[in-house]
Amino acid sequence: MSTTLPILQDAAHKCGCGGFDSERTIKLENLASEFKELVARSITRNRGTDSDSEYLSWPEQLSSQETDEGGQSPPDEESDDSFLTGQSFEYSFSLVEPLRLGTKLSFHKIDGKYLWMSTYEAGLLVLDQGDHELFKRLTSGEHPSKLVEEIALRDGVTEHQAFRALAPLLGRVATAGFLKGIRGHTECKIPTPGKFARFHLTKACHLECIHCYAESSPRIDRSNEMSIEKWTKLTRGFAANGGQQILFTGGEALMHTGCIELMRLAKQLGLYVTLFTNGLLIPRHVKELSSCVDKVQVSLDGPDEETNDAIRGKGVFRGVIKAIDALLGAGISTQVGMTVMEENWNSWKTNFLTFAQRYASESIEFKLSYGLNTYGRAEHMSEIDVNQTRPTVDALMSRVNGRKGPKIFRAQSGCGYGEQLVVGPDGTVYPCHLLDVPICNIADYDVPHLTSLLSNLARLVDVDHVEGCKECDIRYLCGGTCRVIDGRKGGSRFQTTCTPEIKDRKYRAFVDTFSVSA
Repeated sequence: MSTTLPILQDAAHKCGCGGFDSERTIKLENLASEFKELVARSITRNRGTDSDSEYLSWPEQLSSQETDEGGQSPPDEESDDSFLTGQSFEYSFSLVEPLRLGTKLSFHKIDGKYLWMSTYEAGLLVLDQGDHELFKRLTSGEHPSKLVEEIALRDGVTEHQAFRALAPLLGRVATAGFLKGIRGHTECKIPTPGKFARFHLTKACHLECIHCYAESSPRIDRSNEMSIEKWTKLTRGFAANGGQQILFTGGEALMHTGCIELMRLAKQLGLYVTLFTNGLLIPRHVKELSSCVDKVQVSLDGPDEETNDAIRGKGVFRGVIKAIDALLGAGISTQVGMTVMEENWNSWKTNFLTFAQRYASESIEFKLSYGLNTYGRAEHMSEIDVNQTRPTVDALMSRVNGRKGPKIFRAQSGCGYGEQLVVGPDGTVYPCHLLDVPICNIADYDVPHLTSLLSNLARLVDVDHVEGCKECDIRYLCGGTCRVIDGRKGGSRFQTTCTPEIKDRKYRAFVDTFSVSA
């Protein structure tokens, strides 16, 4: 076994920074050096020679909220089942004592409303002027009973009636996660690469989409792709290590001759199996898929033929519709994955609901992104402001998917970097699905060591270690900017590319999304 990770020689080239001028070359070299140091520190921690305290950045309040995920629930369904089943809970607190609020509260006035954050609890609350004034007094230590007395005197009502007027605010404070000991509508996302794996079986694809981060193509050299035997060994090792879900993708995963066999094995091992596909081979394999997958996501990048095919290729829209129809006809859980970009945003806004209407009687889920990562072929595409698209996307998804419960505040310490076991076609292990700088090959370490290394890597680049993030009041609600894009644009994964203007747009997006009237 290697004593150090075999970082590939072209790691600097794969850091996402192009160009050949001397300044860019220096940036590339520094970024590659930084990554090697990150990996070395992760290995050192695995060997137990460093103090863990350097890496334990999650506040105790957040870490203590992690809960086990039973059964075969995929990672994006981590919220409490009680929110979905209607199960209710009752909490009590004293009206004659100060509320046990979070230790670091802050607020910002945004368009006449007040956005309150409880940093360490990752709580978020949008209040109008009246509730804001009342809550400010509660944060200063005043007892709720005092406010009840003043409301009763001011409005000429009984204290019981006054409490009923104050109760909605107290309830919102509790459900927003501001009260210690009450989790509310919040959840804590802890990096768990041992639970979720993403296997890129091939980079080959029928298509050459203009925004493909993997730069997949029909002309890809496939001579270095792993054998089915090696993928099988990895799948078994992942399951034995406590894995819960495998996502099979590419390129086009179904172009790999062992894809069906691997998915069937994963299913037999009790894993939740997801397939990402362009859809073109679905009609050929639909009968086999019905017994070896839990969910299939088909990609679509426009609600009509003209928009989609300009991005994905001529004739693809009709092929995707055939794939969706075949999957639904076979009773396979189907999701349509859609990407927002400048080239299709107006079309999504105006035509998506009309497109979705054709599936009004079907059990199907739509997943529209807020934007795209400008990586791979998308490197030179225009960026779209996800903070401006978010409210519209959320409204569209709510219309077609329905609301499965209250809006959840998800605490997260990172962007996803190091939070999955991502394996490329040749067995290379990457820190994220963008196939950024390679870490090692699966032949160098067993699965427990690989997932532990990735967990350490995720901790080292979390928001408490990134300049511009570690003092931000929404860092656990945001998770920070994409570490890959940070490295490409700024030359370091430890320096956010977020600006005051971007942060202000995030605040506004929170207000739009979490206002009571939203």
